[in-house]
Amino acid sequence: MPKKNNKDTLLRHWHLLRALPSKGPGITTREITDYLTTLGYATDIRTTQRDLVKLKQVMAIECNNKGKPYGWHWQAGMGGDIPALDISDALTLHLLGNRLQTLVPESMMSVFKGRIDKARNQLKQQSGNWQNKVGISEETLGYIGPTLDAEIFENLKNALINNHQIQVKYQSLQEPQAKDLILHPLALVLRGVRTYLIARTHDAKTDDVMPYAAHRFKMVRVLTHKQAKRKNFKLKECLDSDLMQFGVAEPMDLQLKLDAVMYKILQETPLAKNQQLTPREDGGLLDIRIRDSWSLKWWILSKSEHVEVLSPHDYRQKIANILSKAAERYK
Repeated sequence: MPKKNNKDTLLRHWHLLRALPSKGPGITTREITDYLTTLGYATDIRTTQRDLVKLKQVMAIECNNKGKPYGWHWQAGMGGDIPALDISDALTLHLLGNRLQTLVPESMMSVFKGRIDKARNQLKQQSGNWQNKVGISEETLGYIGPTLDAEIFENLKNALINNHQIQVKYQSLQEPQAKDLILHPLALVLRGVRTYLIARTHDAKTDDVMPYAAHRFKMVRVLTHKQAKRKNFKLKECLDSDLMQFGVAEPMDLQLKLDAVMYKILQETPLAKNQQLTPREDGGLLDIRIRDSWSLKWWILSKSEHVEVLSPHDYRQKIANILSKAAERYK
């Protein structure tokens, strides 16, 4: 049995904090007391209550008093991560927060929000006008992430973690009405600002999988009594295929003519590790083995002032037709 001294109190507080979940509804004082008792600490509910009230003054914990019994948990985005930050780390987290806002849905940002807010509060206490010293400049015109219902996203994650099937209403872009489906969740994939659930339909005759945009689910119910079938699914093979690129699976040997500006850009920031650049007086040539995907097409069209497709011939013709139709609109 631990002795009642300052060290004992400190360790008891440490174990108490470790027992708190990262989010609500939380854990009750009775459950915390029972946990501490199993560790050998002679404590009671009143002592645990006093400890929690004191710790709340200095730690990022809170009490969920929406219903009895009350539950204690960490504030959103803190999750028991309590090491001190120096100013350099705080500045890095501030920059990361700005960047993540353009990369991940708001429902995912809640995981990081507590740490980022903590860093920014620490920076506010410093002199030196730090807000005028760091910032983010987007390289391309990005999208604002779609709204992702927090409860639906939580159900998707829980089903995935526990290998449960889900009953859903899904609104695809092609259908006028949402469809009722039974899905076997296999993976969550972040692509740009959109989150996709990779899944099989319940009536699938093969091992084929499909991506479902998470923000297009109108309802998700976890079927806790039914196990998802993950047979033969390998996420890496899925990501290496054309599934998430919305294009052709087989790669092609692409050759582009580059002007001097684009040649220098691709020297500094290659499209891929297998790209080969050949210098010329007016720029150079790019040879690369790559899939015909939406991303590639959009990149070439956005850089059409600086690049020209030389081969394959059918891909050159495909890009030329798109550019010709676009030019017609401006006549």
